[in-house]
Amino acid sequence: MSLKTYFTFGAALIVAGSAFGQQLALRSANDALLPEAPSSSVSAAEGTGVDLSSPLGTPQSSATYNQPAKVSKYTTIVDPGQSVERLSGMQKLAYSFREQASINSLIGATFSAGLSHGLDSSPHYGHNKEAFAQRFGAAYARQTTQAVMTDGVFSPLFHDDPRYYVLGNQHKFFARVFYAATRVVVVRSDEGNNRFNAPLIAGYAVAAGVNNAYYPPFDRGAKETGINFLTSLGGAVLSFEVSEFYHDALRAVHLKH
Repeated sequence: MSLKTYFTFGAALIVAGSAFGQQLALRSANDALLPEAPSSSVSAAEGTGVDLSSPLGTPQSSATYNQPAKVSKYTTIVDPGQSVERLSGMQKLAYSFREQASINSLIGATFSAGLSHGLDSSPHYGHNKEAFAQRFGAAYARQTTQAVMTDGVFSPLFHDDPRYYVLGNQHKFFARVFYAATRVVVVRSDEGNNRFNAPLIAGYAVAAGVNNAYYPPFDRGAKETGINFLTSLGGAVLSFEVSEFYHDALRAVHLKH
């Protein structure tokens, strides 16, 4: 199977799985809600569409989303106009495990393993079915470590919110692309402020180090760990881009109103 086929199949799985997983994640919300974030400035909206001086380049409320005002505290992706409950430290840990128990995570690990298998990239297990199974196990272990360390350990320590807040289709396309990509280094604090995403950087660094415990000898060591860390950050950018746009994609194919 060609790399193009793997990529196309994986992308389709991500969109379909994200839709299904997000529908499972929408539950009734509790009464305790985060304060509404300040609106982006007019000048920022006219320029880049993002006000980086405000929380998260703050997503604004938009009637076009037509979403419920309250969503579950464990919702992974928060649309403009939605309110969510502030997470405690233990809830963030529970959130990280719930994340990895979702179909989204299984699809993500399958896509990552398929891409690695097609490229014969790290981890180098070979080309047969057994090698693909090993790559899938390694991918799932890696993303679980990333999620637990980032969302369940470092987010409570740094008092940051692990959820993704959508900028929204009232902003220009490239502003949204830029916003999603910068979520690797910018995070929303529990108080709604915009700051450096220390939990993700620290969590991914720990996960890259843990890879040495189960990766083949060829893929271990300082250089390989650094490469794995950087490629994982690239994967995080892709994940944020999907989170920003997949609701729009669902509406385009009439799977969501």
